[in-house]
Amino acid sequence: ALKWPIELIVPALDAFRLGLLDSTINKHFCDIKKADTVERLTTLLVCDPPVPVRILVCRSIANACNHEAGRQMLMSNLSEICEL
Repeated sequence: ALKWPIELIVPALDAFRLGLLDSTINKHFCDIKKADTVERLTTLLVCDPPVPVRILVCRSIANACNHEAGRQMLMSNLSEICEL
């Protein structure tokens, strides 16, 4: 769903950010060995999206921190995330 056209992504992104609060879903999407979640989220931020998309991306990043897999994913990409 993170690859959907920007005008259709808001509902999917909202569900995604809520899903990241679940430890199993978080582990699946935030596994730094196989997931490219940070890359997809940061791509959404740099494409100058509408404000609702920016808010949901930031909330997704924040929700990823709720579990260890998400924290590791964000720490491994900290400089890129802070730059954005």
